[in-house]
Amino acid sequence: MTQTYDLATLTAGCESEQLHRSGAIQSYGALLALTPDGKTITHASANLEAHIGVPAGELLNTPVSVSLPWLHAALVFALGRQKPGANQLCSHITEGCAGWLDAWLTISGGHLLVEMLPSRNAPSLAAHRLQLPLLKAPGDAAELAAHHHALLLGVREVTGFDRVMLYHFHDDFSGEVVAEEVREGLGSYMGLRFPASDIPAIARRIYLVNPWRSIPDIHMPVSAVLGNDVPDLTNALLRSVSPVHLKYLEHMGVRASFSLPIKVGGKLWGLVACHHLSPLTPDPEACQVASGLAQAHSLGLGSYLAQSRMQSIDALNRRVEGILNIFTAYESAIEAIATQPQPLLEMMNADGLVMAIGDDFVSHGHCPDNTGLSELDAWFLTEPEPAIMSDTLASMATSVATAISPLAGLMAVKTISRHPKTSGQWVRIYWFRRAEPLEVHWAGNPDKPMAENTAIPSLAPRRSFERWIEVKRGVSRPWTNEDRMYCARFRNALLRCL
Repeated sequence: MTQTYDLATLTAGCESEQLHRSGAIQSYGALLALTPDGKTITHASANLEAHIGVPAGELLNTPVSVSLPWLHAALVFALGRQKPGANQLCSHITEGCAGWLDAWLTISGGHLLVEMLPSRNAPSLAAHRLQLPLLKAPGDAAELAAHHHALLLGVREVTGFDRVMLYHFHDDFSGEVVAEEVREGLGSYMGLRFPASDIPAIARRIYLVNPWRSIPDIHMPVSAVLGNDVPDLTNALLRSVSPVHLKYLEHMGVRASFSLPIKVGGKLWGLVACHHLSPLTPDPEACQVASGLAQAHSLGLGSYLAQSRMQSIDALNRRVEGILNIFTAYESAIEAIATQPQPLLEMMNADGLVMAIGDDFVSHGHCPDNTGLSELDAWFLTEPEPAIMSDTLASMATSVATAISPLAGLMAVKTISRHPKTSGQWVRIYWFRRAEPLEVHWAGNPDKPMAENTAIPSLAPRRSFERWIEVKRGVSRPWTNEDRMYCARFRNALLRCL
């Protein structure tokens, strides 16, 4: 009997992959896990001898002061000046088998992690010079573009990657390349979209707690972490990489990658994604400087977004008050909209408008016919939600989609009238947008293929990242966050005058 597999089930399996419980690290560095007080070694990576000349098995469950006195001295000094819960880079803790090692200290899963990373012992980087262009918050769209550009130039200078991109998450967690710095001769990903499944939810959550993520070579072997159990490596910079992601990078022609989170208001706004066509291990100090640049950029971006939101709210309040003044100038709101529909239509950048109070209604612009409007109204009056919005027929109930087609965008609000003449009746306002073919430029076909020739089906990354244009039909111009804010504010304002 042929067994079928549900794509949603496979996707859920990918989303639930226990990345932080991989039990292995990338072998370009070595890892020790200690008790939280930093006194006893509980775990060690199997490749430790190659880095510091001491077999991992000899260190397990031993006091670090006895087995590695040089590390104990460095830890006492570092922990004595470290803020609680803060990560810290200790430069040049020891001269390892292949050169100097730096240490990254962090708490993860109840352990103090000591990750020993190769250091080039390079001259100090001019971090302040690179941060200067990022210290002034952008005031408009042009300055925001320059802000993005300054970040990418700085990151590329300190890390040396062939391509550095700023990747912004949309509301559905698909991403878009909004800025790019790339070595001459390489193609561009500027403006291309990537599906949400490229960076699963569990990976996005880890980005919120890790300062950076480095993959120096996708073909590098992993090293197991030895100990009595599998440690939580959520905060480990060396944590091994999902095989799916390694294959993804291979299909892109990328040999090494480096990424930094861009966080605004405690949420993941986007990533700085760096690619290199050959193996590349950025120096820990360079990673630290790049992380500082990303943080400075995030502060400026957050200020810009907050300022833009305040300006939108101010404009909204003026616009709503203007519409309410129109209402009060007429005997009824129905008469007001019949006479001056344009302000309410323009507020939502809509193509059509309907207002209904009780059994009376008025329409303007592109709207459903009377039969369709009656079906839509009957459905909305039974809906528990006071406001709905959609920009695609596919997301609507079949009866609603049929009622408003060939329109595709719908925003609706309702409230109970308190006006003496219409008290107790439902006030409904509908805005409509026409269906327009929408082109989305993806980096390759966004539908994840299934891995072939395997006994157990799994998801595999797509093999091509060439521009792939999807033409969506039955959709309208999307409603923005500003439109949602206008909708909520306007409905609240209606309660005061209708």
